[in-house]
Amino acid sequence: MLKEAERMVEKAANRVELWRAEALGATNVLDEEMQKIGACLQGSKRLKKEFTETLRTLRQNVVSEVSQITKPLKEVREFFLGANHDKEIERLREFVDLCERLKALKDSGFLDSVSDTMLKLA
Repeated sequence: MLKEAERMVEKAANRVELWRAEALGATNVLDEEMQKIGACLQGSKRLKKEFTETLRTLRQNVVSEVSQITKPLKEVREFFLGANHDKEIERLREFVDLCERLKALKDSGFLDSVSDTMLKLA
């Protein structure tokens, strides 16, 4: 019975030694994998920083472009919906009338004769 107990203890000791060796191997594998994960995390932090900077630049460009597009649209909106729309339309009509009168004077040759006279007097 004593020999059987010794044999059982020896078997158990062998099993424990085998489990210890397997646990040590698993620990080594886990350590290696944790180092790889750490390296991946460092790489992803670098990529995250680069992506963030790229996105910020893109956002700034989009905001700038939208601002440049909407500014003229706001001016057009203000022209049509502003409080002084009627006044602006009247000014525009006066300007068009003036341009038409100048064109008629140019077509008749009057402006050319006035400019020639002014040049002769100068």
